[in-house]
Amino acid sequence: MREVLIITALPEEMEAVLNLLPNGRKDWKELSIDEGYSYFEVELKNGKDAFLCKVTSQAQQGPIHASTQTALMLQLNPDLLFMTGICAGNPNKGVGLGDVVMSDMAFHYEAGKQTETGFLPDLDCANVDPVFVQRLNDYSGANERKVEVGGEKYGLHVGAYATGSSVVSRNRIFDDLQVRDRKVLALDMEAYSVLKAVEISNKRINAVVVKGVCDFADEKKNDEAHGIAAEAAAKTTLDLAKYLLERYPAKPVVATNEVTYPIVLPRPALTYGHRLLWRALLRWPDDYYEHFAKNYETGEVDENHENSGLEFYSLGNNKWLLEVAVGMGAYQGTYRYYFLDESRGNHYWKEVLFRQILSNHANETREALEPELGGLPSYDHTTRLITTFFKGRGIGDCGSLITYRFSEGETELVEYRHRDMPAADEDIDFEDIPPPEEWPALDITVNYPQWTEADEYHNDI
Repeated sequence: MREVLIITALPEEMEAVLNLLPNGRKDWKELSIDEGYSYFEVELKNGKDAFLCKVTSQAQQGPIHASTQTALMLQLNPDLLFMTGICAGNPNKGVGLGDVVMSDMAFHYEAGKQTETGFLPDLDCANVDPVFVQRLNDYSGANERKVEVGGEKYGLHVGAYATGSSVVSRNRIFDDLQVRDRKVLALDMEAYSVLKAVEISNKRINAVVVKGVCDFADEKKNDEAHGIAAEAAAKTTLDLAKYLLERYPAKPVVATNEVTYPIVLPRPALTYGHRLLWRALLRWPDDYYEHFAKNYETGEVDENHENSGLEFYSLGNNKWLLEVAVGMGAYQGTYRYYFLDESRGNHYWKEVLFRQILSNHANETREALEPELGGLPSYDHTTRLITTFFKGRGIGDCGSLITYRFSEGETELVEYRHRDMPAADEDIDFEDIPPPEEWPALDITVNYPQWTEADEYHNDI
């Protein structure tokens, strides 16, 4: 049976979809994906045929949650994907309250570089398939460019969305946005992220944003039109889904030898958006998001972080070692590693653990298996060794040099060298500091007591 997936940013937007059926939520079955996120499903008639309609809402609104939720829900492999809900409309283009805007493209208007002389934008667009856009225009025309809600008729429009990371209440915002795209019709916080996540996934799923206009993003912004806008968008989305399913053939089943994850993920991963897609699969902890993407000048999380912090090392035979930077300090970072095995029909991944030698509050030696590796790590393809230099302080005259042998997702500690930080009153001859390779080696043949929470805190030896 063919499937339609609807994603919303807010619970009230999802409720508008659920309430299209006579008994609201009671007519839908609540299910969940493997990661635990829930969605609602119902079988709907479309003429002689039927299709499954699935709807879910993000944990929070905004571009980060939009891209992550979309990446997760793409595991359902729908025939059509919609993002529906509410947005701000451009009154300069004749868009009114309650009108519905269907996307032909979206762009992130906050992406770029802030300089002393002003903001230099990077215009990266997420486009809807041109044939699909033609269908949207056909639908709009067939419905006399109107949708009826509560006895009132509201306009249907097809055009561009501008996406940002914050709620906007500023006069003439659309005058500024039209400098980027003179035909922009709507402003929201999710459209670009949803369309880009689908584009990156390479699943060739037709996706469109369908949102109702609740305000004009000016100083008169309020919540009065939320209900009408959400209902108009929900009604248009479901009606549009039926219209498109009648005109689009079912996706053919293609035999392939390509081994993929449920989501076809980018490799190499170059952008922060790529990082979010991989995180949706590998699920490293939420707090690492802030550690990696925080702008230390402002103290805020940088929604436009430029790089992914992911490095892939090929192990041959469709196997990979993935290095993930999860925290960046002044002169070194914190990393996690994942083993990706794509050599067989069923993909497989596991988190890599490292034996760490530590000291507790009483300066007693302990050890632990931990997923984090701190310092300045490197991987040698020839020897299959992971080596990290953990600086005790920035000048690198103390700290630890640690080496692990890596094989099939497992690590073996092969060398642990350490040099203590000199005493505060010690005279240091910086020209006579031995290199880390000559620092004293710990006896790694000893099984030290395991570190526990009772040790209060720990540091590298």
